[in-house]
Amino acid sequence: MTLSSVVTSFTKDKIIVGQDTEAKAYIDNIDSNEIYYHQTSTTGFKLFNDNEVITELNGAGEGVTDSSRILPEVDTATGSILYIDNRAPVLRSNSQDEDIKIIIQF
Repeated sequence: MTLSSVVTSFTKDKIIVGQDTEAKAYIDNIDSNEIYYHQTSTTGFKLFNDNEVITELNGAGEGVTDSSRILPEVDTATGSILYIDNRAPVLRSNSQDEDIKIIIQF
């Protein structure tokens, strides 16, 4: 999100709360008037409004949002799956049958 004004500086890794929407998010990074944040199931997934006052939970940060909906730098619909198998090698014979079980958790 982009801030139109910063009353008090924000702190990385704190939770911010919107006064109108009561949306919550964790601060990932701060770059002058831009706040990079993420939301989880514990904070909820509410959207912040433009021109909304946001404050830090358990902190002193306060500011007013200018544009709260900026496209993310990461495309969540793309990516690669990395499979790592940390087991010792198994000796196999050509006549051997094997069962393979895979658990995929997201």
